[in-house]
Amino acid sequence: ILYAAVVKKNGEVIGNVFHVETPEGFGGTVEFLLMLNREGKVVGFEVLNHAESEGYGAEITSENYKKSVMNKVSAEKIEAISGATVTSKAMEAGFEAAFEAASKLK
Repeated sequence: ILYAAVVKKNGEVIGNVFHVETPEGFGGTVEFLLMLNREGKVVGFEVLNHAESEGYGAEITSENYKKSVMNKVSAEKIEAISGATVTSKAMEAGFEAAFEAASKLK
């Protein structure tokens, strides 16, 4: 986790955002933002930087992948990308780090 921030709306805490840098993906590290609501569900996800292979690990930038991670409450529930085992494991580790950090912020 590069940083974590509290997100407020009208003065009320609505969740946390995490700037995550994964361990090694296939093409190197992957940086992404992850927002979790107060219940710990994924409500926002955006890849900031990656060097993953087109057609494989770069799938992490697709709308399908983004939709697949929304509302997840655990890294164990993150779907693997077919043909991109290294990238999938890196993303799972990144999500796990964010979920663990969120649990400590409660």
